[in-house]
Amino acid sequence: MASGKITRCGHELVANAYVVGEARRNLMIKYPASLESLARILKHIDAENLLSSFHFSEQLLMLPEKDRPVMAATIHHRCQVLLTGEKCISAHFTEKSLWVL
Repeated sequence: MASGKITRCGHELVANAYVVGEARRNLMIKYPASLESLARILKHIDAENLLSSFHFSEQLLMLPEKDRPVMAATIHHRCQVLLTGEKCISAHFTEKSLWVL
């Protein structure tokens, strides 16, 4: 599994709890048989809830509401890569380069 290889190479996989919930909801509707695979993947991912403790900056407030927790977690964890299913999300909110895949 790719997530295991990534962590063995010294990288940390993180996700906001909001994103995990969204993934579960989407899979339940479209591909319920894939929920077991998601559970296995999540064993390798540090997922936390930043919504209650994170202050959204004015820049983040310019994003659509559903994208704010994603970018907030990206900034909080100082991520170098953002893997997203979104067709359009901006990376100009971070102080360093961010690869958006």
